[in-house]
Amino acid sequence: MGSFRQRRGSASFVLIKATGTRVKAVHLFLLLMFVFIISLAVNARIIARWTDNLYYAGKVSSTGIGLIHISFDDGHSITHRDTDISAVIADNVPYQVNIGDHVVTTWNGGQKYYIGYVSDKDSNNRLKVTFDNNDEDFYTTSQLRIFPDHSSAHDGL
Repeated sequence: MGSFRQRRGSASFVLIKATGTRVKAVHLFLLLMFVFIISLAVNARIIARWTDNLYYAGKVSSTGIGLIHISFDDGHSITHRDTDISAVIADNVPYQVNIGDHVVTTWNGGQKYYIGYVSDKDSNNRLKVTFDNNDEDFYTTSQLRIFPDHSSAHDGL
């Protein structure tokens, strides 16, 4: 499989010679990256990691070359690199959440968001989230946000 780069103005395009499922995978990846970039536009609602490694609600205040500047709802601010995919999460209700998905959500309606994984589903379609400290609680899909490409001891469950 060969590839080459083509330069147009300030944008760099990668053209890939591929067939079958590889083309679909490339298209899906590009679509996901486009959605990620659009969802992190200035003033977009987000959940972002603070220096205590917990997550809090806020918005994108500005973006720069490789950087995302965040203003938290409590008035604090932080800057993350756009390559740190777990630092800033779009505050969008997921279309679907599956058992085994890593998510962030608040505990008892608090201000801090914690990372957990969906470990079960009850008869009312509420999702059981197990947190890293083994606390558990049930949530609706609208209370959860998908945590991007996270690996933990719970993978494969």
